[in-house]
Amino acid sequence: FDLQRWYNNTRNHPIYSKVEVIHFPGQRNPNGRGPTRQTVAYSDCVQRYGVDDQGPQHDYLALFDIDEFLVPQRSDEYHEIRQILQDFLVPFGGALTVNWMLMGTSNKTLYAPIPLTKRFQYRDAKPHGIIKSIVKSSDFLEPRNPHAVRLKNGAHVHTTSYPGCLHKEANETTGATDKDVPSKVMLLYHYRYASTKEYLIKRCERGNFDIKYRWCHSNNASRTDTP
Repeated sequence: FDLQRWYNNTRNHPIYSKVEVIHFPGQRNPNGRGPTRQTVAYSDCVQRYGVDDQGPQHDYLALFDIDEFLVPQRSDEYHEIRQILQDFLVPFGGALTVNWMLMGTSNKTLYAPIPLTKRFQYRDAKPHGIIKSIVKSSDFLEPRNPHAVRLKNGAHVHTTSYPGCLHKEANETTGATDKDVPSKVMLLYHYRYASTKEYLIKRCERGNFDIKYRWCHSNNASRTDTP
């Protein structure tokens, strides 16, 4: 439980105390079949904070990860997420996609106790085709995968190409990409790698949510598809 100490030390902080951290242990999914722990956690989040009559109600939930930061792009019209949602999600319901922008290692090889956004400030030249989702809680049915959702109430998935734009790839196999890569409104900066050593630990020692030793050889050496 990596965040337990941080959580315990911030309960009296005026801002950090608003963050609730819920430990969500579970068994690995060794064959990659069935729901992943990540998607189960997403579903639990929506049920717990979005549509559960016994708990706080939130109309919209962003299904993002701890290494992903939403960044509104420089614009005269949009300066914060509330303005974006008001134009691109609130009138239509369903879900709104946002494409990744991958952040690299910045040639850092070792961990340092400095925020990710300070340590790694170099990004890819172009946004990535992979998306994540912001969903209207009452329209959420279930996650398709960590990137896309299934909806109910006849709702649709939209993008930020323009207000009301339907996601062309929503009905494809995974629904996890948008090759049009709309990027003028907002992007999700994904700090996928951190330093070289952190990436090796992530992929070769800790493993990801469901499949350990992903992208690694048997000797815990990273394959050549790392940055």
